[in-house]
Amino acid sequence: CDDAVVTVPVGVPVIEANDDVGVAINGFTGGTSFSNVLVNDKLNGTSVNPSAISLSFVSSGHPGISLNGANVDVAAGTPAGNYSLTYKICDNLNPTNCDQAVVSVEVT
Repeated sequence: CDDAVVTVPVGVPVIEANDDVGVAINGFTGGTSFSNVLVNDKLNGTSVNPSAISLSFVSSGHPGISLNGANVDVAAGTPAGNYSLTYKICDNLNPTNCDQAVVSVEVT
């Protein structure tokens, strides 16, 4: 008998968080600028399954622009301007496998 060692490299799947552009929101009343930031994101070349990733808020150009679940919301009373919100998605199986994207938000 003889033993042997086989090494099999296993790579991480490609994760792609893609930028989005929300609809203009009246800053006086507020509302949802973009629904489901995950809609155009990919994991291993296919649409993201929300249970396979973690979604997190990274930053916002104004405190009135926030991530609410997978939606980008504008708080009532947010001044007019063009803002951005950055979010991050990470593969649950490989938690260091992450990507970020930016959502552009116009407040009128």
